[in-house]
Amino acid sequence: MAKRVARMLEASVEKGRSKLYLWLSANHADIASVLEKQRRPSWQALARTAHDSGLGNPSRQTVRKAWMRVVEDKEREANGSKSASRAGRSAPHLPAPTASALPAAPPQREQTAYGQPNPGAGTRAFKHNPAPKIDPDEWGPAKK
Repeated sequence: MAKRVARMLEASVEKGRSKLYLWLSANHADIASVLEKQRRPSWQALARTAHDSGLGNPSRQTVRKAWMRVVEDKEREANGSKSASRAGRSAPHLPAPTASALPAAPPQREQTAYGQPNPGAGTRAFKHNPAPKIDPDEWGPAKK
């Protein structure tokens, strides 16, 4: 029963994949060996090969993104992950920052008598243009 459920789950995962993804996945070993020999992968050449295989006319960006997904899923399968779907993945684990990577604490500001920071202490004077003076008679309600 467990094998049947596993096959059904794999089929549903593949059902949501594009023909390009499935083709890249099926030919992963061959494509990977060619791409490893190249200094910079020729995504345009791979797109032409996909086109010649009857997969429409994918752009080089589409092929590159699909290939990255295939490689990511193959790595996940190789590492023994339970699910190869992207939806089930968690956020990548990031190492804890070291003390040297943390920003220095901001300088302490002087406080007012009420314990609140004094915004003018230790900062440059901020000069701005004051708001223009408005004559109430000029802007008031219209007179008849």
